[in-house]
Amino acid sequence: RAVDVEALCVVPARRAWSVRCDVTVLDNGGNAFDAAVLAAGAALRHFRKPYVDVQQGEGDKGPSIQALPAEEAEPEPLALNQVPVAVTFA
Repeated sequence: RAVDVEALCVVPARRAWSVRCDVTVLDNGGNAFDAAVLAAGAALRHFRKPYVDVQQGEGDKGPSIQALPAEEAEPEPLALNQVPVAVTFA
C-alpha cells in the first residue's frame, strides 16, 4: 500500500480521513494506464490534509473534532510509504 492508512486516523476506531483519487482520461494516445498512475502519484504527493484539533468530550459525548483552516494551522502532507510506478513493455 502506498498510503499509510494509520496516518489517516483522527480518532482511533471512530473517525478517519478518506482519500480517493479519480483520474479522467481525455485522450488515449497510448499508455493511458501508465499516465493515470503517474498522475495519481503526483496528486497524492501534492495533497495536504488539514490539521485537525480534537478536544475530549465530557460524559457520553464523543470528542469534538474541528478541521482548522490553512491560515490557522499548516496542512500536513499525506504520509506515503512508497510511490507506485507503472511500466508497460511492448
